[in-house]
Amino acid sequence: MNKCWTFLLLGGLGIGVSPAEIEIAGQVEWPYTVPITVTNFSDREEQFEVFGAQANPGRFSLGAGESRQVAVNFDQPAEGVVKVLSMRTSAEGLSTGTGVKIPFRVADPADSRFLASANDAVGVFPYIFGTGVILVSLLLLWYIAGIIKLWLATSNKQ
Repeated sequence: MNKCWTFLLLGGLGIGVSPAEIEIAGQVEWPYTVPITVTNFSDREEQFEVFGAQANPGRFSLGAGESRQVAVNFDQPAEGVVKVLSMRTSAEGLSTGTGVKIPFRVADPADSRFLASANDAVGVFPYIFGTGVILVSLLLLWYIAGIIKLWLATSNKQ
């Protein structure tokens, strides 16, 4: 997980979210929970809501300068975006706000199978076999090239 902060300071609203992105790698049990930290950098209390995944708490308030940890739960391997929104209600009753997007992805455990096998004691046989296949292929190509060369030489004499 990347421990960077994502900041959005727009129109007096200030949201800080850490981590800035979520990558789930390796064998994990589902549902999988990732903690994120939300910080209110504005000068007044703000209402926050988390979308895109199950979160506990999903809605909460933070005073100026306060932070809170939120548990974000992912039910199954997927990709997407978790959005943390800050909402203000104006004197006229209109909600205004802004948000921060946290991209998340699940790295396919199958992608690491070759790395894992390189550390296992698999022996020398696969390397010898692979080298043999390459050498036989090169020998076959050399033989075919000789046949083509002979065929071209005999066809030019006629």
